[in-house]
Amino acid sequence: MTTNMKWVIFGIALTIYNCIGQDILFPDDKQIPHTVSVDGTTSTTTKPPLSSDGCPDGMQNYGNATDKICDCKPKFFHFPMDDKCYEVYFQGPCKQGEYVFPNDELIPHCVKNPCSTNGLVMYNDSCYTLNKVGHPCNSSETLSVNETTLQVECLDTELAVFMLITVPPRKCPAGSRRNSVGICKEIA
Repeated sequence: MTTNMKWVIFGIALTIYNCIGQDILFPDDKQIPHTVSVDGTTSTTTKPPLSSDGCPDGMQNYGNATDKICDCKPKFFHFPMDDKCYEVYFQGPCKQGEYVFPNDELIPHCVKNPCSTNGLVMYNDSCYTLNKVGHPCNSSETLSVNETTLQVECLDTELAVFMLITVPPRKCPAGSRRNSVGICKEIA
């Protein structure tokens, strides 16, 4: 193997090591102009917090106790013109008869609401109230927006669909609790 080839292999190995060995870094709120820090200030916002979790309306806290970051809730999109988040298929900052909807690049804009009334959406060629349980859906479903596709669908309202952790069916005896590996341990 030639000396040049050794340097090429060494360079590739070093690059791979550097890429794999790096920690994941998330941008801070000063790098993301549509976020609002808990004290209500960023490079684009000076409005005070409005909700109980310290975030303006339409936003929620995605941080922790020491590093709180407010960003748009699921199904909400940031409008730079007034620095607020608005829910898709609702009027928000749009004119009467329009609603918020993102384009292909997920940038929100105002589009004509075929139902002309805020809160009503087109579903199966008829207008229905968004986020309402039952008709036109089954009694256990809600006409809602799919968070992934942003399309109006009948979505199951049962909590079980959204559970991420399955609780073990057996219970621990009185005076004990199940640890992280599923074993019942007596509480001291």
